[in-house]
Amino acid sequence: MIAADGLHSALSILFIILIGYALTHIGMFNQEVSRLFSKIVINVSLPALVYSNLIKTYSKDMLMESGLGLAISIITMILSFMIGMLVGKLLKIKTERIGLFASMFAMGNTLFIGLPVNISVFGQQSLPYVLLFYMGNTIMFWTVIVYSIRQDKEKGIRKLLGWDNVKRIFSPPLIAYFIGMSVILLNISTPKFVFDTFSYIGQLTTPLSLLFIGIVIYSVNLKDIEFDLSVAAIMIGRYIVSPLLVYIFVKDLSIPLLMKRVFIMEAAMPVMTLIAIVAQAYDADYKYATVIASISTLISLIVIPIYSVILS
Repeated sequence: MIAADGLHSALSILFIILIGYALTHIGMFNQEVSRLFSKIVINVSLPALVYSNLIKTYSKDMLMESGLGLAISIITMILSFMIGMLVGKLLKIKTERIGLFASMFAMGNTLFIGLPVNISVFGQQSLPYVLLFYMGNTIMFWTVIVYSIRQDKEKGIRKLLGWDNVKRIFSPPLIAYFIGMSVILLNISTPKFVFDTFSYIGQLTTPLSLLFIGIVIYSVNLKDIEFDLSVAAIMIGRYIVSPLLVYIFVKDLSIPLLMKRVFIMEAAMPVMTLIAIVAQAYDADYKYATVIASISTLISLIVIPIYSVILS
């Protein structure tokens, strides 16, 4: 039953991608629409989703006690990213792809796919831990990952903590995270109509992101993609290295068993779809990122049920 739930979640994700592909094929969607979707996700729907999920899921006490879990998620992602950079250099990945390669190696789809999968497998009680891991994912993504993707195209740009990059780090999703955290810590009440508005808008995030992937897949000529060792390396990073790092960190810690299981499952998610969106925004090799994200999502049809059984 658990394995079936994981399989159904992965299938629904792929079906939405297929809808995006089909609508592009009949001319309803095009590249202009994909750019519009990416802007809506990054600047509108994802910030709304981050804020509404924080307010809905976390209390002040839970937020104060979440430091260890947040540290685990960030540390394991940093280690996975560093391993990805090393593997990329060993495989002699093109310099204009090395940051993208390491990012896909390290970063999983912890919200768009991880959230429905974990709820299907572990129930609604897993939501606080999913969101906690996603917080670390968000901080890591909008700092180190976005910077590394920009570096692929803009070699020699400002330092990570240079003023220009700091302004970019404080992106709408991360600003929404800090606002939500402040609201909780200060016990500020969010008006119901504001919360409902953000919740409705936030629900656009997953379908728009997946439709975006479908649009871009349609424009990709698979003959132009090199199915080399880098593809296999990214799959190993996503489905073996990252969850193994989390397991090593959490196995002896005095934290809830459900948190351990959710964190391992989150670390075993397919490539983060936002990587392709951000790659397009910064003129990096977004088609390469989109194909890899799609391949990893297909493979997740096998991997997610396996992890569901192991962690049950």
